[in-house]
This record gives sequence, C-alpha cells and structure tokens, in this order.
Amino acid sequence: MEKQQLYKMKIPLIFRQGDPISPLLFVLVMEYMSRLLRKMQEDPKFKHHAKCKKLNLTHLTFPDDILLFSRADVGSVELLMATLQDFSSSTGLVVNPAKCFVYMGAVDGDTRDQIMQTTGFNVGQLPFRYLGVPLSSKKLSLNYYLPLIDKILSKIHHWSTKLLSFAGRVQLVNVVSFAIANYWLQCFPILKSVLKKINSICRTFVWTGGSAMSRKSPISWKEVCKPRAKAGMNIIDLEFWNKVTMMKLLWDLRKKIDNLWVLWLHTYYNKGQNLMSMEVRKDSTWIVKGVMKARLSIDDCCNSNKARPRALFFQWLACHKRLATKEKLAKFGIIRDTQCCFCSKIETLDHLFYSCSVMKLIWSDILNWINVDHVPLEWNQELSWLI
Repeated sequence: MEKQQLYKMKIPLIFRQGDPISPLLFVLVMEYMSRLLRKMQEDPKFKHHAKCKKLNLTHLTFPDDILLFSRADVGSVELLMATLQDFSSSTGLVVNPAKCFVYMGAVDGDTRDQIMQTTGFNVGQLPFRYLGVPLSSKKLSLNYYLPLIDKILSKIHHWSTKLLSFAGRVQLVNVVSFAIANYWLQCFPILKSVLKKINSICRTFVWTGGSAMSRKSPISWKEVCKPRAKAGMNIIDLEFWNKVTMMKLLWDLRKKIDNLWVLWLHTYYNKGQNLMSMEVRKDSTWIVKGVMKARLSIDDCCNSNKARPRALFFQWLACHKRLATKEKLAKFGIIRDTQCCFCSKIETLDHLFYSCSVMKLIWSDILNWINVDHVPLEWNQELSWLI
C-alpha cells in the first residue's frame, strides 16, 4: 500500500454567531453528542431515569442548552460526565459548571453529596424558568405569573407616554399583549385570577390610556371582546383562548403521536386507553389535568344543543366515535356489506357525515339555508369548528 500524507485543514475565516453555516455546524456537533450518549446506554452501569427508561430517553437538545436524564446514582452520573468529557476532548466545547444545575428528588444525603462532587454543578430548585416559562412539577401559584404580568405592564407604561387614540390602544392590546400572553397560554393552563388580572390591565389601558386601576368602562369587557360582526372590537378573550389552546394540546395528544411529549404521555399515562373516556389519574400532573378538562368543551357542544333528544343521543355517540356504522358492524361480524347506501364507498363515520357526495350536497343546502359560509371537511375538523 502506498503511504498517504495527511494534512490539517486550515480554516481561513472565523465563524461568528449569526453566520449562515452556524446552524449546520450546530446540528453536526449535537448529532455527535447524541451518538455518544446512545452508545453510553449500552454500558450496564448506566441506569435510566424511572420515567425515561421505556423510551430510552437520555437527553433533550436545544440551541443553547441540553438536558440530561439518568437515575440518581453515582455510577450513572459518572458515565454521563465521562461522556461529556469525551465530547469536550473531540470538539473543544467545554461545560461551564457555573451555569449547570442538578435537579434531584428522593435522594439521600450521602448520594447527593457524591453526585455533587462528581459533577461539580450547583443544586437547582424547582420551579425554574426555561425557554421563558417556569417549569414545575406542582401547580404554579400566582407569584410565578408575575413576570408575565410585569412584561405586559412594561409595554403599557411605554405606550402610555404616547398620544394614542382609542383605536390605537385597541390595536396594541389585541396584537402586542395577546402575543406576550399567548406564548404562556400555549404551554399550560393559566389561573383564572391571572387571566382576570391581565384583562383588567388591558381594559384599563383601553379606556384610560394608563395602567392605574380604574372602573371607567362604558362597555363591559365581554362586549368589547366580541367579534366586529357582533358589535364588538374583536379583542381576543384570554379566558376563552386558554380553553382553545388546551383543546389544541388535546388534539395533539390524539393525533400527533410522533411528537416526543405526546409519545411520553401515551407511554406513561394513557397506556393505550381511550383518551376521551379514560379517567384522569390522581397522580397526573396539573398540566395533564388541565388538558384533559378540555374534553368538557366537547360535552358542552352536545349539552347546549337544543335539538331533539334522539338527535342529541346520536350526536353524543358520534362525538365518542361509537356510532354503529357499517364499518364497525362488519368488524363485529354482524354484517358483511360495508358499502354506503348512497354510494359505493365504505361507510365510516367521516364518510357518513361529510365525505359522501350526497351528504356534501345536503350539508351545502343546510348551510345556505341558515346563511353560514362554511365548507364541510372531516369529522374531527368539523368538531373543532363547532366548538
């Protein structure tokens, strides 16, 4: 074999933050770390965290942080630190102990001290802020929402120095304040007292232009939050929007099984049960309980309907996907023919209500008759539209 001379690659430029190639380099480096951590799992000395073992979950990577999970024993922590050392030796990226924290639970004092000595990290306390929101295993109290309220107040203090009209205040409340609160609303259910406080701040700013609490409100806030078609100012009601965001998370739990958090909940909480009919476990977190309460909104869709009891019963069966369609009857061996009586396709719940060509014409006539501009889609989408 001929000898080959190896040359070191010379980099003529220094990559700075914001360089177009930085995201690609980050992905490549983090992929190398992920492979090191996956290889580490093969060591019998490593023990997974109790809520991560079924998914072989050892880490979560973010643009500026990484979360590592393991059982709180010295052997597992030593393997994690050794893997980080191998990563640092290969890439030159060194962990800063001053910015790292260890979170432990139900650990005796001796083991705790050994882990702290092994890592050199500080002990962290829950809750802590991460990606802008507080993380906690317990329900958050009012004090942990103060940063959200203070951020909205800071915007209002800045706006109050401007000579804004009523229309300008409404626009700023509807765009800026909602954008600030919406990030929190998308993450977990927020206390009603917090939402009422935010609504009170926005209401005061709209009518007075300041932040000092005032009862000056010629029109109730509920009327202001109504759509313009119903004589409102089209400001989004945060209490109602929080219910919508919880229903969105409920939708993700039912449909987006490829998401890690959805897969984790199905593995450790749902365990193959029907999400819409299962009982909420007592040991469920406060966020899971808040998301599961969104099922009541679907029940309200049925209970507030003034149709005949027979029609309400069939609607209730359809909402729980227990309607005796030909497809379901065939699965139980009751019938053999699964074709729709209006066309030649299989009679499923979606097909019976919306997909069938004959039913589309019927729905079109009904919607035109009640002056509703809407195109029927699939069952789940129509259910969300109704709610």
